[in-house]
Amino acid sequence: MQMRNINALFLVVALLWLASCGTLEERRKRKEAANQEQKNKTTEELSSKEETTNKEEETANKEETQEEQKVVEVVDKKTNTKYYVIVGSFKEKTNAANLHKNLSQKGASAEVLEADNNFTRVSEKSFKTKEEALEELKRIRTKEKKIDAWLLTTEKQ
Repeated sequence: MQMRNINALFLVVALLWLASCGTLEERRKRKEAANQEQKNKTTEELSSKEETTNKEEETANKEETQEEQKVVEVVDKKTNTKYYVIVGSFKEKTNAANLHKNLSQKGASAEVLEADNNFTRVSEKSFKTKEEALEELKRIRTKEKKIDAWLLTTEKQ
C-alpha cells in the first residue's frame, strides 16, 4: 500500500512537472512575443521621431533658405548711396548671407549686393562721399585686419 502511495505521488509529481514544462514553454513564447512587439513598437517610435525630426529640419532649412533669399535679394535701392566698403564677395549666396548675419549681429549696417558676374557682395557699410568711405576702408584694413576689403563705387540712380 505504501508503494502504491509512493507511485501515485511520483505520478502526480511527474504530471505536475510535465504540465509546468508546457506552461514554461508557453511563458517563454509569450515573453519572446512581447519582446518582439516591444522591439517593433520601439522601431515605430524611432521612425516616427526621425520623421518628425526630418520634417522639423526641412522646415528650418526652408525658413533659413527663405531668409537667405530675402537677404540676398536686398539690393541697395537708396538713391543717395554711392560708395560701399566691400568685405566679402561670394559665388555661394549662403556664404554671403552668413557674413551679412554675422556683421549685422555685431552692429554693422551691412548690406548684400548682387553683382552682374553672379557673385554676391557683402558691404560692411555704405557712404555718400568717397572721403568717408576711404576713411572706413582704411580703418577696417588696419584695425580689423581685413586687408582684402575694397571700395565699390556705384552711380547714383
